[in-house]
Amino acid sequence: MLEPERLAIIWRHCRASVGDSYLPGLRLSPEMTLIHLAKHFHSHQYTSIKPLVDFYVAARSLRTTIDVDQLTATARALDLLPFVDIAASLCEECFIPDAIAHILAVREPALHARLARRVVSK
Repeated sequence: MLEPERLAIIWRHCRASVGDSYLPGLRLSPEMTLIHLAKHFHSHQYTSIKPLVDFYVAARSLRTTIDVDQLTATARALDLLPFVDIAASLCEECFIPDAIAHILAVREPALHARLARRVVSK
């Protein structure tokens, strides 16, 4: 169960669907989508490739709409920034280099993300 503060953060990052081709309802913001996918990858204990590919595809398709500062602040507020860093770093290591570099461009990846890249590269 999430604490009320974390639930409030998540609700702030939901928006109504737009367009006639979508079912009515709320959708996660691009930043919250990436945080959710990074957490999903973590919940699979970094052993399943599908959640990492999902993160990568979302990051590439949302690259023009992602506010990296907002992504960082929201992930930090939810204590999920390490998961986003690890997912983004592994995507840079495993897939097309520099395809989602904008996610990490604001800051140097933390030590845990740099270690994850080294483990994968070996």
